[in-house]
Amino acid sequence: MATIKKSTEAPFLKEGEAFTKDKLIQFIKDKETYSKKAYWDIDHYTYGFGTKAPGPKATITYAKAEEALLKEIDTSEKFVRNFAKVKGYDWNDSQVYSLVDFHFNTKPGNWSTLTGKGTRTTDEIAEALPQYNLVDGKFNQGIQNRSWQRHLAFTTPTETNSLQNFAGAPQEQPPQATTPVAP
Repeated sequence: MATIKKSTEAPFLKEGEAFTKDKLIQFIKDKETYSKKAYWDIDHYTYGFGTKAPGPKATITYAKAEEALLKEIDTSEKFVRNFAKVKGYDWNDSQVYSLVDFHFNTKPGNWSTLTGKGTRTTDEIAEALPQYNLVDGKFNQGIQNRSWQRHLAFTTPTETNSLQNFAGAPQEQPPQATTPVAP
């Protein structure tokens, strides 16, 4: 981790706006940009929207790239939500999706460092998020911007709360319509 520098981008969420799964998908697409052909990315080949490619000559269509991205996001979301449940974190959806992007975008060892293997508090994790700004040991402004965006989404209070919107969690039922009683 390098010295924290400020983002050179405007926040992608409006004040109080929740970081939803749809916004996460668009955020990753914007940050990764689509690549039909595989390219070297630090220690592996990648293509599409930042998903692992099987080799240097691999190609992927836009539709398949979207499919692969959604699969990776779902895998990361399940990991983050399960981690939260096991370690006793009560993260809201904005916090979860910030961490899903972190999990998707960084090496697995970074997750253990960020969370202290589940010993850090939510505030300590929030403080650490913008510190992830290196690529191959060198400061990278693009990664710093992405880290600040995650940090802002993670720390911005929203109306959504904890694991309520996760598939399988009990959902609050809308109020039932009632027939008015005549006077």
